[in-house]
Amino acid sequence: MAIEAILASSLWSTDEGSDSFPPAVKKTRLSTGCAQIDESLDGGFDYGSISCISSEAESGGKEFSYSLIATHLLLSSKSEATIVDTTNSFDVRRLHKRLVSELRERSTGDDAKLEAMQVLEKVRIMKAFDFVGMTECVAEFKESLETPDETGSSQEPGFTPKEVKGPTPRGTVGDSEDEDDMLDDIARESPEAPPPSPHTTRSEEKPPENVLQHLLVIDNITYVASPVIKNSHVQGQALLATFLRSLAHLTRTYDICTLIHNAVMTYQPKSTTEPTPSIFSSCTLRPALGKSFAYLLDTHLLLHRVPLTAADAKSVYAAHSAIPKSSQKLVSVLEVLQDRHSDRVGHWSAFRADANGDVAGVSA
Repeated sequence: MAIEAILASSLWSTDEGSDSFPPAVKKTRLSTGCAQIDESLDGGFDYGSISCISSEAESGGKEFSYSLIATHLLLSSKSEATIVDTTNSFDVRRLHKRLVSELRERSTGDDAKLEAMQVLEKVRIMKAFDFVGMTECVAEFKESLETPDETGSSQEPGFTPKEVKGPTPRGTVGDSEDEDDMLDDIARESPEAPPPSPHTTRSEEKPPENVLQHLLVIDNITYVASPVIKNSHVQGQALLATFLRSLAHLTRTYDICTLIHNAVMTYQPKSTTEPTPSIFSSCTLRPALGKSFAYLLDTHLLLHRVPLTAADAKSVYAAHSAIPKSSQKLVSVLEVLQDRHSDRVGHWSAFRADANGDVAGVSA
């Protein structure tokens, strides 16, 4: 039985055209606190997506993270931050200094230190020493989002809150139970999130005051994931992929700005035709945890240092230099390696960070 052919043009309505796609969903972006970096990132980091910074030591990654946390906390009274510290190196005093510096720039008064202490009440710090501990921290963070507030309604409809055993003092993180079943629970409760729409656009609008905005920082995922991958590469990569998929589902469900810190390795190309991940030919670094790790991220950035001037470059890259290393001027460079939602790949910006955690851009 033959079916009469239909012309493709007849399936396209005359009142439809290239603008017939559904309206774009506006998303907010978190400013980094540095105008030059915000310009290169088209506004900053996306809410509702996972961003990862792979950085070398002493490249300003800590100062950059403190600046990002301070900017988020000062957006509104409803902004909260949760830090999963796997290196036991999170410095509350440096974050306090960054908050005081930001508050003084905004001219909020003479009580900047006191106000900064009040802002610190919106920060939760979780300690994790292995991969299971990191998954427990994220599970507890998820539970805090699902737990109903004082009005009795949960933040996100459709979730069944777990039993609340009693009031917990603010700033205290309780221990989790059933450690052996934690990875299985995450894999079972959090399905893989669907890919975002290609027509989704981002904006730089400030979130409303009545909307609760969350920032989740994991510093550093390499220290807890590397031992698991080293023991069994296949099983370790599978656990890491399961964890990141569940984290992506949680991030998009609650529109969280998730930032993951990752370590780097010295790049040793096997041949001259193998491309380097950085757009700087002098950079010999590549992100740790393998190539499959990057595919599970929304935005991947590389943070490294480069010489400031031509004289500094000659001193750094020369085989024998008469200039001591203490006199060499280096600046931090943040470049985009991967961007799933936008076209920021290849964008970069240079900056410096001082002892107070202030991040200032460096012009060419």
